[in-house]
Amino acid sequence: MLQQSMADVSVKEKQVVQTWSPPPSDHFKLNMDASFNLDTSEFVVGLIICDSTGQSYAIKGRYFHGGIDFEQAECLAMKEAILWARECNLNKVILEGDNLNVINSIRQSTSSVHWMNQGIINDIKLLLSNTSCFVVNHVNRSENYVAHSVAKKASSDKTSFDFHL
Repeated sequence: MLQQSMADVSVKEKQVVQTWSPPPSDHFKLNMDASFNLDTSEFVVGLIICDSTGQSYAIKGRYFHGGIDFEQAECLAMKEAILWARECNLNKVILEGDNLNVINSIRQSTSSVHWMNQGIINDIKLLLSNTSCFVVNHVNRSENYVAHSVAKKASSDKTSFDFHL
């Protein structure tokens, strides 16, 4: 019993909570998150753009009805993020999401998303090929908290919104 308690403490000590960090001075960081409700087929997307000082540049929440699954929602969140960054005329952007499978499918030549979502990944890769300074990174949920909160707001209000600060 004592050994188990000591092992639990040891595991807890090794868990490191990672926090969001700002981009380099000449970049913007766009964090994205998506959530999918299996019962209603509704999904939401939360996006936030921050500058190198950590200040919010813009926030976007999107509410959709008629999704397939959580992976599709994450793929569409990335696509929406890229289109939005281009719409805002941002050139040097670090895109961050917390779905490792989607991020790896974008960054690698082989994809592991469901075949129904492969077309969205192909669209994302095409969009990225037309931009010179967009980087796609995976982050842990703790680093993506604000984008997750924006998605939750869109979900609770069942609405879409934009704020440019």
